[in-house]
Amino acid sequence: MREHPPFGQELRAPVANLLRYVELLRDGAAGELNHSQLTLLARAEGSAQQLLAMVEELQREESLDDVTEVYFGDGEVHLDAS
Repeated sequence: MREHPPFGQELRAPVANLLRYVELLRDGAAGELNHSQLTLLARAEGSAQQLLAMVEELQREESLDDVTEVYFGDGEVHLDAS
């Protein structure tokens, strides 16, 4: 059994929070942004989306690791999950 959350889960929350702050800024929560600021914010959002996609891929790989062993014995297939 794991003593701490999977690495992907630990990364997902801060990236998701970053995307929420980007959305708040884009929606004018801190005031109106000019064209240059919106352009930079769009780049930051795109990078954060890419990072989130990588974190989600890491989570998918970690979930595959939860099935730790496949072994064959006596003609039966057994799956052991940790």
